[in-house]
Amino acid sequence: MTAASGRALYALLLWGAHAQIPAFSFAGVSLGSNFQDIAARYPHSSPQSEYVSLAPEDVHDHISAIEVSGSGPTRRVRITFETRGAGGQAEYPRCATIEAQLSGRFGRPHAVRRFMEEASPRADRLWRSATEELTLLCFAERGQLWAEAVQITPR
Repeated sequence: MTAASGRALYALLLWGAHAQIPAFSFAGVSLGSNFQDIAARYPHSSPQSEYVSLAPEDVHDHISAIEVSGSGPTRRVRITFETRGAGGQAEYPRCATIEAQLSGRFGRPHAVRRFMEEASPRADRLWRSATEELTLLCFAERGQLWAEAVQITPR
């Protein structure tokens, strides 16, 4: 095997491995999702431009809203988890619950970013592929970590 053919084989193997990495998604929503198709899944909700806030009867997987914005390198998908309880209080799923779902599909997070935002400590989980980044946005309150949203962006 010549050096050139060896490099070509190596590049082909890398391309094949890259092609088999699944795109990041949550509840069937990914960077490649079409917003009109997403909105059609929620018949009781009213989409507005690139954002759909889910009606209570459409809420599943803790999702309360979905935003698909931008295109190309500025495209972003944000899946929000804030719902309202019986008393009107904001409710969120536990960060560990959503992290377990994501880890089951994509493995353990590559990193955890810890920082203070306003008065609330954060510990966001990050997954990375060659082309995308998935972030589970988590905040601390009442001694627990709560999941605010999942965000998927190009790298």
